[in-house]
Amino acid sequence: MGFCLVSKCYMCGKEEESLDHLIWKCEFAEEGWSWIHSIFGHARSYSIEDILRAAKHQSQAIKEVWTIGELSPAQQVVHGTG
Repeated sequence: MGFCLVSKCYMCGKEEESLDHLIWKCEFAEEGWSWIHSIFGHARSYSIEDILRAAKHQSQAIKEVWTIGELSPAQQVVHGTG
């Protein structure tokens, strides 16, 4: 009989560490997303599909900036560089 230890998020220490939590739900990720969404004036995204869908109807330049701006915080959270 063994024990199952739950790994806590290294950013907030409040929730179980998972990719979903680190990218979308951690309070630190939430702050980053809120900042980006306030700049672009888009509704809050909770998936990569939402991000790409929102960028789809923009000019090419805005689409590229939006996609990079949206995906960069996710990459930083996953790699611990943010």
